[in-house]
Amino acid sequence: MAFIRLELEKKEAPAGGRLAGMVSLTLNENLPVRGVRLRLYGYEQLLKKEPPPRMARWLEPPKPGRNSKQIICTETTLTGREPFKSKIEEIADTWSFLLGRRPHPTLQAGEYSYPFIIHMPGNLLPTYFGQNCEVRYFISAYADVPRFFKKKVPVISEEIIVLGAVLEGGELRAQSAVEDSVLSVSIQNDAVQPDTTLNLRYEIQNPSSRKIRGLEAVLIQKETSRRKIFQRTLSSVLVDFSNTEQSFHEGELQVPVPKDSACSFEGFYSSISHVLTVMPRAEWWQKPVELIINIGLMR
Repeated sequence: MAFIRLELEKKEAPAGGRLAGMVSLTLNENLPVRGVRLRLYGYEQLLKKEPPPRMARWLEPPKPGRNSKQIICTETTLTGREPFKSKIEEIADTWSFLLGRRPHPTLQAGEYSYPFIIHMPGNLLPTYFGQNCEVRYFISAYADVPRFFKKKVPVISEEIIVLGAVLEGGELRAQSAVEDSVLSVSIQNDAVQPDTTLNLRYEIQNPSSRKIRGLEAVLIQKETSRRKIFQRTLSSVLVDFSNTEQSFHEGELQVPVPKDSACSFEGFYSSISHVLTVMPRAEWWQKPVELIINIGLMR
């Protein structure tokens, strides 16, 4: 009997961060093992139908095809020789063993532990479960046993969550005008992370006699793929001007960024973008101010 265990310190890591854990191998008898390895792989996929509940989705990724794109597939050897570069090398090594020319390294019965640290690439897409697409990552631990041995060590896999890349934002300004009336909007930082607030400053100059009843700011998340576009309103904030007759309004708004907001990304098949729309509440004002916001991790 032989089995392998995979323990992770955390099942989530930011792009460009580290993933640490331990692989434990238990053998009740001697077994030829070329190496103990970790495989990190991830994919982006378009969904053909409505997505099933997350717990019901398959653990193994689909084969790359027209609707699926492999993002990463790397192997790390914890002990033993490096993986073969081709099937021909593996077959040659197997025949060398069968003909007695090259013995395979053998692990004695017992328990073995291999700590590991994997440095995640900084350009990974964040994990995402959407209406039209999904981005998922897995890590697998396995013992490389020659194929002709009947006794194998089962492969164990864990799904991991890749968080958005670390962002560095900057100031953003925009305007919208209707004749002599002007709406000016600015934000000090156009990069935010979930479960925070977006600070917005506004100025409205309205010298005309037409009245503005208020101002509304709406944060929208847009999922775009080759098949569909799905929009979701994350939050909205309203300022009421109905009790004032002033021609000039200014102030600050704090727009919530919900905890379940997806991180912004541009993938092969799909993308997630966020737009902050600021619009005066007046029938005659038809053009809103739109600001592109990046949601991810902050330093």
